[in-house]
Order: sequence, then structure tokens, then C-alpha cells
Amino acid sequence: MADTSALSNLGGHDSELKYRWSLARGGSVIRQLGEEAQLTIKAADPTNDYGIYRCEVDNDEGDTLGSAQAAVSVGYDASTNPEEAKFEEESEAVLICPVFTVPGATVTWYKHSGELPEDAVQNGNKLTIPLFTEDTAGLYTCTVQYGQSTVEGYVNAKIFVPDTTIQVVLNVSSESVREGDRVWLDCVVTGDPTAKIEFSKIDADALPAGAQVTGNRLLFTSVTPDDAGKYQCRAHITGGFLDTSALLSVEAAKRKRKRLSRQQRRRLLAKRRRHRRRHSEDEHAAVPRHHDESMPHSVFGRWFHSR
Repeated sequence: MADTSALSNLGGHDSELKYRWSLARGGSVIRQLGEEAQLTIKAADPTNDYGIYRCEVDNDEGDTLGSAQAAVSVGYDASTNPEEAKFEEESEAVLICPVFTVPGATVTWYKHSGELPEDAVQNGNKLTIPLFTEDTAGLYTCTVQYGQSTVEGYVNAKIFVPDTTIQVVLNVSSESVREGDRVWLDCVVTGDPTAKIEFSKIDADALPAGAQVTGNRLLFTSVTPDDAGKYQCRAHITGGFLDTSALLSVEAAKRKRKRLSRQQRRRLLAKRRRHRRRHSEDEHAAVPRHHDESMPHSVFGRWFHSR
């Protein structure tokens, strides 16, 4: 698009203040932007420039004074200019509303040529169709309402029929993943070198806090059981996008046996010997002793005959 967008921080222009702009999607920072009070986006790209724009204001000593954020959507706001989403026939289709939403917004989905599929599931800004067919293909509208503002977005869901071979595969670094392991998911696109990658976690509003997105890789430096789940890779290709998903399973970490030092082992062995010796003495002391009843006894013990 040839549109130019400008965002201004409401704090005004102060030469002693420092501004830090960033763009985030799915709970992850996509890239750092300018350091001016006003951020200008030239030739805005609907597939690359949408998301949450955040501006943080620091004083000259580096202390953060405050921050502000705005949700920005680019294009796809008319039925004549919808976002195209292509899915393989009889696969699961996940439609994402092209109007970027903020927490607290309400999203409602409609289908232009009839009602929503019976098995369709609405979850926030996503509409999941478990079995995508010719009957479920068509133009969909998502209405986003936040306060008194209402914005509509449009998605044209089509059955993917490639004229060239374009594939999207999501690979997990290891089939056996335990808590604390370093693990990553690589989204590999073949047939379209210009494709842009976007990660999300199905049935979640954002990626886990420990997730890092670098290029076509979703990385967990120390994975936790909370990170387990189904992850989706969306490849924005020429003429639309392709989705694929993979399941990440995380096993609980095994308890490690405590290893003793040489000195600790010696102390433990000595303690066991003392225990066995004491046990043996107790058994010996418990054996009853016989004495001659004819021997007189005193208060202090037994008398013996001397020869």
C-alpha cells in the first residue's frame, strides 16, 4: 500500500525526553522502531506493519516515565479488499481477524453467504473450522468492538490449489522433550523465498513468556510444562497465506539422585558399621544367663567359691 501512517506520543515534544518505539504481535516484540516523538510508517504493508505499537518515554537519567500503546490495522477493511486465506481441502482452517485486537475487545464472526459452519469455534480473534471444504469456503467478516468503536475486517477463505509447489512444514527439534530442555520449532517454507513467518499458540492469546521468535524459529531456552500445546506457523505467501501446526509435548523432569562425595560415603559406611556393631551387642546382651541356685546372692551381685 502507498499509505503513510503517523503515530505521535501524547506526552508532547521535550528535548530532555527519550522515546522508544516497538512493534509487538502475539505477545512478542517483532522489532524495535524509532526513537523520535513521532513515528512515521511509509508505504504501510498490511502483512508486515500491523500490530501493537508501543512507545515508552524515559527521562535523561534513563528512568521510564510512562508508556502508551495503540492497535494498528492496515487494509482488509472492505469486502472488496479482503485478506485471502488458503487452506488445503478437508484440513483444519484457522481464520484470524485482520483487525488487530487489544485486550477487552469483543470479536464476532459472520459468513456472507450464510451461517457459520456448525462445527466452527470462535475464540477471540480466531475462527477455527475443523474440516474445511467447498461448503465452508467463502467470505467471512469479523466485527471488533472496543468501547464505542466498531471496526470490521474481511477474510476470503479459499481452498488451496497450488500452481507451483509451495509447502510449509513445522518441525520440532526433538521428539522427546523434558522440562528444562532447550527446544525450538522451525517453520520451513519451500517454493516461496519471499514468505514471511508468524507464530502463534492455538487456544492462547499470546505466545508463552519464555518463547523467543527469531526469523523462522520459535525458541524455548528452558521449556516448562506450561509451554506444552499446539503451535501454528502462518506463512504469508504471494496471494495469501498457508498455515501448519505441530504439537509440543513436555515431560516432567526426572528427579536426580543425590551424589555423595568420598568423605560423605566414608561417614555413611562408618555409621552403618557402628549400627551393626551396636545391634550385635544388644542381641548378645539379651541372651539369658544360667546360674547355680545353690550360690548365695548378695545385694550387690553373686558370690563365687574360690579354690
